[in-house]
Amino acid sequence: MYNSYSKELLNLIPPVEGIDNDEIIRYLSKAFLFSFNENSRNEISIEEKKDIRNFLRKLINILENETIFNNQELEVVQSTSFFAAEALSLLLQLNETSDDTLDFEARIPTILYLQIETAMLYFISHNTINAVSILKQINLPKINESDSFSPLCFLNNLVNFLNGDLVEKRYSRPQMEKAHSTEELVRFTYIGFIYDLHIALEDYKSWFIGRNISGLKNSQALFEKIISTLGNTNNILFKEIYHLTYILSTVILSSQQLSSYNKLSKFNFTDNSFQINYIDYLNTRALGSTRIKARPFLWPPAISYIDSVFTKNVNSVISIPTGSGKSFLAEISAIEALSRGWVLYLAPTNALCSQIYYDLKNSLIPFSDVEVKRFLGYSEYSGEQNDFLELKAEKFVAVMTPEKCSLALRLYPDAFEKCSLCVFDEFHLINEKERGLNSDIVLSFLVQSSPNIRFVLMSAMISNPEFLSDWLTKITNSDTENFTLKWKPTRSLRGLLIIDENSLEKEFSIAKSEADSLNGRRINKKFNVDLGLLAGLSGPWSNVESDYKLVKIRSTFLSNANKNEINPQFPSWKNTSATQLASELSDSVSTICFILTQKHHVFSSAKNIMSNRQPNIVFEELVKAYQVISEAELGVQSEVFNYLNKGISVHSSSMLASEQLASEYCFKNGISNLMFATPTLAQGLNMPSVAVVIAGSSIGDPRDTDVDFYQDKVNSLILNCFGRGGRAGFANQGIAILVTDKPYSANFSNNINGAAAIRSYPVLSEQDASILIKSPLEQYIDNILSDNYDLKSDINELALNCMLSEYKRKGISVQRILGKTLGGYSKHNNLTDNEYQKINAVIDAAGDLAEKSDTPEAWYSSAAMKSGSSIDKIANMWEALKMISPNYTDTTISSSLKILIDTLSRMSPLYINAYFADDEQRTQTVFTNFRDLSNRRKNDTKEWYSAWQKLYELVNLYIQGEEYISIASLLFNIQPANIRTGRSTGANHIPSIFKFIDKVIYQLAIDAGCLIAIIEHNEEEIDKELLQLPTAIRYGCNSISCLSWFQYGYRQRICAHTLSSIFPVPDGLQNEYEWVVNKREEWLASEIEDENELLNAIKIIIKNS
Repeated sequence: MYNSYSKELLNLIPPVEGIDNDEIIRYLSKAFLFSFNENSRNEISIEEKKDIRNFLRKLINILENETIFNNQELEVVQSTSFFAAEALSLLLQLNETSDDTLDFEARIPTILYLQIETAMLYFISHNTINAVSILKQINLPKINESDSFSPLCFLNNLVNFLNGDLVEKRYSRPQMEKAHSTEELVRFTYIGFIYDLHIALEDYKSWFIGRNISGLKNSQALFEKIISTLGNTNNILFKEIYHLTYILSTVILSSQQLSSYNKLSKFNFTDNSFQINYIDYLNTRALGSTRIKARPFLWPPAISYIDSVFTKNVNSVISIPTGSGKSFLAEISAIEALSRGWVLYLAPTNALCSQIYYDLKNSLIPFSDVEVKRFLGYSEYSGEQNDFLELKAEKFVAVMTPEKCSLALRLYPDAFEKCSLCVFDEFHLINEKERGLNSDIVLSFLVQSSPNIRFVLMSAMISNPEFLSDWLTKITNSDTENFTLKWKPTRSLRGLLIIDENSLEKEFSIAKSEADSLNGRRINKKFNVDLGLLAGLSGPWSNVESDYKLVKIRSTFLSNANKNEINPQFPSWKNTSATQLASELSDSVSTICFILTQKHHVFSSAKNIMSNRQPNIVFEELVKAYQVISEAELGVQSEVFNYLNKGISVHSSSMLASEQLASEYCFKNGISNLMFATPTLAQGLNMPSVAVVIAGSSIGDPRDTDVDFYQDKVNSLILNCFGRGGRAGFANQGIAILVTDKPYSANFSNNINGAAAIRSYPVLSEQDASILIKSPLEQYIDNILSDNYDLKSDINELALNCMLSEYKRKGISVQRILGKTLGGYSKHNNLTDNEYQKINAVIDAAGDLAEKSDTPEAWYSSAAMKSGSSIDKIANMWEALKMISPNYTDTTISSSLKILIDTLSRMSPLYINAYFADDEQRTQTVFTNFRDLSNRRKNDTKEWYSAWQKLYELVNLYIQGEEYISIASLLFNIQPANIRTGRSTGANHIPSIFKFIDKVIYQLAIDAGCLIAIIEHNEEEIDKELLQLPTAIRYGCNSISCLSWFQYGYRQRICAHTLSSIFPVPDGLQNEYEWVVNKREEWLASEIEDENELLNAIKIIIKNS
């Protein structure tokens, strides 16, 4: 449960007699496991629970008395406080009593005091976010503004401060009446001490947020006075006050460097206007606003980063655990870089780009002249790419995917000249082949285009940051800080679901005998087998026997004894057992179950447990709005909201954006307590969970790819999912349970050592950051250098070869481009001059493909580079386009689509096989027709062109805004009433439409970009509708008006069509953006509820964004 950073902290604590460090780690882990099991209603040992509680009490007393109250060095006190806070918080979780009184006038109730003490101990250790998790359990009575001071005022103030609310709360000193008894005298004295503590805290707050430079000194003097007064009295009546004062004074001593205002305000910028905005930003960060939550406290990684990297104008490689504050480090890096130019922020998915966009847009509000803009979409080229021109603004943050950036670099490389910083989030995903090839080349061209650019590469998974640092230093000629800190705000216990061998042997023997006696067709006898959780007590698993604890859980697994088989059968073990376990855990804690295999299994898992779920949730307004939009898009009831109605969220790529947002919202806000998700959710999106279940220990078929790459990818996914157990500010401890592809069994009656499990599943023993970053460009170079390299064997490599060829024609050498890539840097010392000659020969051959066509054109290579395609594909498309001789005037988006489809129908199958169905697909559709006709070489027949006409009709339905059910009806040639809408299998009709959009629509947008690049070289004037074809296809829009509403109004297809029909954009505008934004603001400002249900839903969602 505790990583290497925690263990380093433990080593700072002076030796404790009778307790060794390993024992502390194990007992704390066991305490969490027992608390977790108790909440989950699993079996626990009363005697062992008693032993754990006694150990925790002993540990707390020793740690506080020997260090915190014994004037140890601050570093020792901070380390000690962390483990004391962990012990105390876990003890409270195991506590069976509660406060019997809430009389604040004479004393602080015991449990409340312990909760506040726990929060302060976390605060001393700089784990301020852990304090927030504890304080969520406290529900103090509210204070009215007109109330005079009372101890409750101080407690509210203290809790608010620890929660990050530093708004001033001053009171006049209470007037004390003459005491008529000892009891009254004690009470008046108690209130006086509490008031002094309140004033001391107020003085400190005023210094902390930069309001009063003397506040710290005044606060410390008052604390010393209280401690001195209480320390000179033997009256035990005020022992609690002394304890509270001493700990709070230590909070003040330890937390001074946590002040974001004081830490960051010492840096000054030469631009006076920028400096004013910067101070405004720091004030807003400290106190919050209507749009931004107050965040006055720096986390340890931020403190270290500011000291070592901030304002140094260097590169950095940030490798810190999941949830440790990478986003804030990127934010302050972006602010510093904005003083020198504009900032590029790369993230692997559109969903993560949107999250980053909204976070930065809110955070940077104080910078009045800084705009944050997102460039969503992928790499499709469009003739209308004017939004990229905004990259030439002085102060600007552009958020996009690497694919979108690749397009921008090809079109407007000069726009990147003043780009001062590139932040690349989730950088470990560069290991993936297609994304990695593109991303590595993008980084190289950024260096070519912007000579002063700096990089911030971020990931929780990097195991070779030093290598990346060396690479950045070389390609930028600038220093690089390797920023690696293993601090993590949460602790996660790793577990493995296992079968009890004793139970299995006994129950199988009985069931097998009964199965063998069955007559007729019956051959199976079902039986239940006991399950347990094997948990590692020391973080990543080890070979130490005492590092493990086995807990029997409530779940059993329904297995089969087959009369024809000698071994037991475990049907659908992985998904069934994971689903069952996750469902039971969610009864007590928020749980995410990651499904590593098919994306449709998230739906089947949710469906399988729906009948066991009691809630019938009444959706709030925002969730209802998402439902209205989703069902308008689909044309049928959304399955997702049936699950949400039962408290289950689902998340996969086979969902609408509105469905994903509804699922995320419900899970974040506790409306649903269980989520089934694919691993893409773990790539940067923050979901609060205590428990994580990972269903599966493999993905896909390992025979389909490189073994090392495959294993790295599997490990990366599993470790990323492990890191989601427990979330900062939500749960300080969490648990991540691996359910392996095949059942793992052990004898529950023996002491189980995890060593055998590690041999089978080594990922259990790996550190969080264990992914060796290695660019797939290395493999690309190896492929080129092989003796039998086929230039056309890989479409991605062919496109890259053609692009490099075009750059070579422009005078940029292959060595210069590849030499600055990560893959090229890795290979640099091994490449000889002869090998570079061979690489150049391959690149030249790719460029010569155009020369080998029947009518070579000089512009082929330029069009290929623009569109990200290969030269020979451009040549083939040009020949096909000339066959149809289209009319380019007075085009609509639908007529432009017809030009594209007619062109594709006349191209060689080699370049259009992305539209062909897989060999395994048997259901007859237009795509199986393409495949079968091509295989029979009937690609110039009436049937062939008829199939392309059918594709045109399908895509035209999509861009006209028709419902998914209508598109499915045409695709499968069946009546809407017969459409299978369930999403638990990809063979159903509605899931097939998601696949159609993901595969066919995406590819058509790319090919439309190739078409536009060709037409631009051959026509002087082109209609705007034709130029916008790629984007219109991608987003499902049939007019400039609809596309404008999609881009600038609301980014969902059906919503854009609705808004466009009600508020059509006038023809002939020079700036549709300005018109749409103004019309949208006018509409949103209207207080009249829209009669159109869909329009009203759009308004609700936008207002809540």
